[in-house]
Amino acid sequence: QLPDYKGRDVSVPEIVSHIFPNLHYIWITRRNKVRQAISRWKAIQTGIWAWTEDGLPILEAEPEFNFEAIGHLVQEIIMREASWQEYFSEGGISPFLVVYEDFAPVYEAVALRILDYLGISVPPNLIFGERKMKKQADELSEEWVMQYRDMKQTDWPQEQWEFVASTF
Repeated sequence: QLPDYKGRDVSVPEIVSHIFPNLHYIWITRRNKVRQAISRWKAIQTGIWAWTEDGLPILEAEPEFNFEAIGHLVQEIIMREASWQEYFSEGGISPFLVVYEDFAPVYEAVALRILDYLGISVPPNLIFGERKMKKQADELSEEWVMQYRDMKQTDWPQEQWEFVASTF
């Protein structure tokens, strides 16, 4: 049963906490927003968001670099993360932060810390299975990162470039 919120200035996090008592937040983010945007742009074009098979998936068409689309996605990612930061601040919430670049090489250790954060006891004989997901970044991704960086440097004044470079 939700309290009567009529006429009260109530935050969304406060309402959510009433609907989901003992709610825990896990915030997954990436340091490198450009690489994240490139990954998303490739997935949008190919329809391949993840794969578990050995070898590369068969593409119907090769994805094409698009400076404006990637830049738009970078800004969208930054804006969405800012919205989450505002939500957490408004609710006085300290989420468990998982940074992709730190998580990927040691996912077992991070998974154990997440279980601890959630208050879930770990059986002493826990064995992690083999990783199924395949890395999506490839040589084309690296080429696009460099191409985007080069175009961004020539497109923006130095002080704006320094802000974007900090996301790499």
